[in-house]
Amino acid sequence: MMGHVLKKMAGTHFAKNIADASWNQFRQYLTYKAEEAGRKLGLVNPAYTSQICSQCGHLEPKKLTDRMHKCSQCGYVADRDFNAAQNILALGLDGLGVIPRSLRL
Repeated sequence: MMGHVLKKMAGTHFAKNIADASWNQFRQYLTYKAEEAGRKLGLVNPAYTSQICSQCGHLEPKKLTDRMHKCSQCGYVADRDFNAAQNILALGLDGLGVIPRSLRL
């Protein structure tokens, strides 16, 4: 019975609120642990990070099913997730003032 209720609830606005609250609680926990360890937590908006070339900044639109990043500007080829990870790292370091590089998202 409970499984049926949870499946029905998964597609509702209520479920989105629960997910948002969970991410917020997780972020608060990470912030607390980072401060406790004398570290900083940088938050990054991941929008378009898999579509922007991490080498030259060119926006290379792709479908979710496209698993490789192939830049038509500079020729850089990498796994889509690896390219996104490089962009997220650069944005995070830039947000912390470590590297003066910012992607225009």
